[in-house]
Amino acid sequence: MTAPVRAKMGSFPIHRHCRACDRSCMTTRLPLLLIVGSLTVALAACAPTRGVSPVQPAASTASSRYQATAFAVPFSAEVPSGIGSAVTLDNRLVSWYSHGPKAFVIRVLSPHHFYAPGSSVRSPVPDDYLSYLVSLAGRGVEFSERGTIDVGGHSAVIMTVDVPSGTDLPGSIGCFDAESTGPQDACFGFRSRVHMRLMALDLGDEVVVAWAQATSASGDIDGTALFAHFDRMMSTMALEPGPN
Repeated sequence: MTAPVRAKMGSFPIHRHCRACDRSCMTTRLPLLLIVGSLTVALAACAPTRGVSPVQPAASTASSRYQATAFAVPFSAEVPSGIGSAVTLDNRLVSWYSHGPKAFVIRVLSPHHFYAPGSSVRSPVPDDYLSYLVSLAGRGVEFSERGTIDVGGHSAVIMTVDVPSGTDLPGSIGCFDAESTGPQDACFGFRSRVHMRLMALDLGDEVVVAWAQATSASGDIDGTALFAHFDRMMSTMALEPGPN
């Protein structure tokens, strides 16, 4: 696997560019090469839902197996054809992008730290990350279609997430760069009018969060087909041994 590319400080106003294509985007330090990728930053959380049941993945489609052996939590997964090639910014973040009328982003993140809502002070990832995410429902984030999937013998939660207009919780999900200086620097959080599908896996010593979001300038996107592909991709995820 190609060695991860570290995000570095730059003067380009990333936030001006990405807000035009994704209302959930957050300021982050990225190399100029990836600016043309129209980086989209979005994230969401899980909330208590009764009657949680295993997710039934979509019918099989053509795919190839992606292996992230240098990731903080090494994993592999079947990536549907048409998703494109993975972009690795850090050993804690892998992304897939598509542009045009049906633009979308899929990300897999293992947060290094996070920022509690309303705080500018970084905190370690909570010991019970899932319970922390559940508590953010009190901030207005809406959750539906919650289910479970098995990832390497561990139970992960997967759900649809909607963030109402006016909600802004920068850094509340996590940051991939250990040198992040604030909740809007190399971090992800809930942004207004986000609609996405999210998976959260708490392994105790590490956390993996993945999400899929269709993107457009208007934000009025139905991600049904994308979410079906995402569910299948997550259902094929397996934990892998790291490099020797």
